[in-house]
Amino acid sequence: MRAVFFAIILASSTLLTSAAPHPHLQSLNALVSRSQPVDHHAEMLRHQGLAAHHRDQAWEHAQHAATHLATSNHLLDSGDVHGAGRHSDLATHHRQQSQYHGAKALEHDGHALRHAQRLGLATRSLDELD
Repeated sequence: MRAVFFAIILASSTLLTSAAPHPHLQSLNALVSRSQPVDHHAEMLRHQGLAAHHRDQAWEHAQHAATHLATSNHLLDSGDVHGAGRHSDLATHHRQQSQYHGAKALEHDGHALRHAQRLGLATRSLDELD
């Protein structure tokens, strides 16, 4: 159910490319730039954890969006146009946050997969998994 929901949310969104780099990505870049060996197992687990966190955040924002949308519809039916508009705006905000976190989850899934490939634990790319 959640996978279908995220597919719908992500299909209707554009990935946010203008955002500043995530602090975890900055720390990974710093690690790589120092030419130190990468612990691919630890990095795979770290990215899996971050992906799970972002999926949870996406799900939570999606639930809030649905609640605000239902409230907006109820208020509109009762004639409170101002309140309905406010809740509609809140629903839009939470939908956008859900899309952002869903995209970040996919990004971390990709990073985890690449580390798994380096360890020989995965042999297929994300495109092949579709």
